[in-house]
Amino acid sequence: MIRGPVKEVKETAGTTLYADEGAFVKDGNGRVLKTCRKGEKMEAAGEPIEKDGLFRVPVQPRSDFPNGGFVAIPAVNGFSTSDRDLTRPSPGMWPNRTWPPKIGQPPKWRAIESLFMAFAAFFAGSNWLLTDEGDEPTAVQQARALQADMNTRILATVQTGGWVTGWVCSIIQLVAMSIQDCQGLFLIAVKGGPACDEELVLIDYVLERFGFIHTRTNEVPWMYEDTWARARSGAAPITVFKQVFRCPEHVFVDQAAVPLDGHGTAPNLVRLALVSAPVWAVSGINQALKMQLDSVIDRARRNGFAPYAPWDSSQEAHDAFAAYMEASYASLANQGIVPTGHTSRFATNDSLGLTCSDGRTQKEMQCGSCICS
Repeated sequence: MIRGPVKEVKETAGTTLYADEGAFVKDGNGRVLKTCRKGEKMEAAGEPIEKDGLFRVPVQPRSDFPNGGFVAIPAVNGFSTSDRDLTRPSPGMWPNRTWPPKIGQPPKWRAIESLFMAFAAFFAGSNWLLTDEGDEPTAVQQARALQADMNTRILATVQTGGWVTGWVCSIIQLVAMSIQDCQGLFLIAVKGGPACDEELVLIDYVLERFGFIHTRTNEVPWMYEDTWARARSGAAPITVFKQVFRCPEHVFVDQAAVPLDGHGTAPNLVRLALVSAPVWAVSGINQALKMQLDSVIDRARRNGFAPYAPWDSSQEAHDAFAAYMEASYASLANQGIVPTGHTSRFATNDSLGLTCSDGRTQKEMQCGSCICS
């Protein structure tokens, strides 16, 4: 199911588009007018036009194509609204990093540590796990609830010197709340500059402080995903998926947001949160998320709950999920994917036999007791 992103963002006239190396400008009949260098700029002349399942954006005329042309977006080796490569932050973990210049003040660790201590005391108690009573919601109700719950936690005004401390505290609160009521948490981000890179590293720091263990990495040209998991006393483990996309038009959450039977109530909810993005990208991201989540609701109305088995567990599971999504995808073999054989989309107690920093296994830990100092 690893695939090219679905076009959900409508570029408008005047939007600047940036070429990948070898990207084409074509005429209306598909004839190549120009082969572009990496980073070459084009100006959109209007909204995308769909043809044969592909999206083309009209671009303004230039001397080398005086009648204008069309470019592919989004596409690998096409055009995008971002001039940044999808790279990971520089190596090193907080608090042992150097804060970059010109992005405000570094984190105030005393304030951050105080919040960690408060949650450590909270989780040391016995009544932190949240449970919902009553009937499991329908697929449509679950999809609507996920859309309504989606949290947006982007601090847009980096000009405020102490912006990062409040941002970190909001991430700590989000993770702590999700430990109480979620089995799956998707943290959505779009690649930005130095400030966004530090946010991504700080997210890893927060997860480690809450006792999460990094379990898996997945990388494709338009996004990368890091998976983290930790045990919860009295409930299934919680899995966190940190997904970083290259640009707004590459953001897709339609697979993460599908309704799953048994995941409409606490402590087994699934939550999506937009946690990091450059300021210029926020409008496009919100547009993409709304359109995709609306589609999730419509699909739930037609098809009910999605198949539970992970799409990459077997070719049969892949085909069943493709049918639910009403889409056609290349086979696992053609994608170069070896079936995992996993039976759950999320971490299980049996899969968490790794040791924490104090020597205990995840199975032996009480939730929150691994906020290591």
